[in-house]
Amino acid sequence: MSTVLQQIRAYATTVAPAGPVATITGIEMFYDVMKAFTFSQVDTLILREPSAHGFLHGLLILAIVWGCWVSYCWAANTLRADVGVFRSVYFLALLSLTLLGLSLPLAFTGSGLQSRAVIFIVSYLMIRLGSAVLVLVARGPAHRRRAALVVTAAAGTATLIAVSAYCAPGAQNLLWVLALAVEIAATIVYCRGWQIHSAERFAERFGFLVTAGLEISLGRMAFGMLGEPVGPSQIILIATTTFMIIVLWWFYFDLLSRYAKHRLEHAHGPERIRIAVVVYSMLHLLVVAGMLLIALAMRTVGHEIYTTDAGLLGRPLEPVWAASLVAGFALYCVAIAAMWRGLGQPVRWSNLTGAAAALALLPVLRTIPAVLSLLTIGVLALAVALGQYAVGYRRRRELLAVVDTTAPALGPAVAT
Repeated sequence: MSTVLQQIRAYATTVAPAGPVATITGIEMFYDVMKAFTFSQVDTLILREPSAHGFLHGLLILAIVWGCWVSYCWAANTLRADVGVFRSVYFLALLSLTLLGLSLPLAFTGSGLQSRAVIFIVSYLMIRLGSAVLVLVARGPAHRRRAALVVTAAAGTATLIAVSAYCAPGAQNLLWVLALAVEIAATIVYCRGWQIHSAERFAERFGFLVTAGLEISLGRMAFGMLGEPVGPSQIILIATTTFMIIVLWWFYFDLLSRYAKHRLEHAHGPERIRIAVVVYSMLHLLVVAGMLLIALAMRTVGHEIYTTDAGLLGRPLEPVWAASLVAGFALYCVAIAAMWRGLGQPVRWSNLTGAAAALALLPVLRTIPAVLSLLTIGVLALAVALGQYAVGYRRRRELLAVVDTTAPALGPAVAT
């Protein structure tokens, strides 16, 4: 019996450090895929309540779930996720994440603490308790205070969420805002206790979620067409949507993702932690939120093209979905501009101008066919990209020269 206990104890304390060039493990990929599924469930929640309360509630839930993923992402950059106790914690978190995602759309639709809400809260607690266990195993008893802080914050967040189930919409959102504040504080403290050993691996996991967000946007549009024949209107819609997604992909992957990874690799000490916390852990959330808002409008267009006699280009978007499309694009542009600024580069006025232009176009988008609305935003996105290319051509060449070599990253620059 003592031998069995010794083996259990040995397994519970077995960890393996993640090297500077370690690749993403299979279990991390699995966890990230399920996290993308959970994010997509936020869209389902908002579709059930397409109101200001529904949108705010959905985005608050997205932010809290995001914190759960970020904690494991940081820990896996210090320890191998497929070895010893970390693997067991990951499996438990994976189960909890799946239950959380499945319960999310209907967890808080009624009054009171229903069974789905209980599943959501318990799943959240299990994910957070797992991250506290990782602190103890990796850092030892000396870091009990940090682990206790994670547990206390998780309990506080869960309590606020549970109480919100009994409140009116306004008070409910207020409690969720407080829960999010607790979650953000706990996540920052938790992440600052780890080190970024592999910048490339860290950046790739966030890049995967951006890719998944773009796929969700395109997939949501196609979801509304399932089981139906493809005709001219569908082909036009698919081509328009793909065009817009490609331009949004260009915003992030053409240069920003490579330069951000380069800066992270060459930064040291507090600067590396700052980039990882601000540019990756915080601003990437805004990128994902923007894409989910765009996905809502796309799903609505795809559904209406098939289920109604909407003509070749569809009917005008309902005000709520036109606002979702515009807000999603504006948020995406602002997040991209903020990332560049967080990396020490000049303010990207073209992105901010594109966000403002999209908001100004909202009254027009509510009156033209839905497909033309998507095309308008796509053309605006292309204009933003080409405008930035023209204005910052010299700076772009300098950055490309940097990321294509092993030279130290360029620091703050003067706007070109």
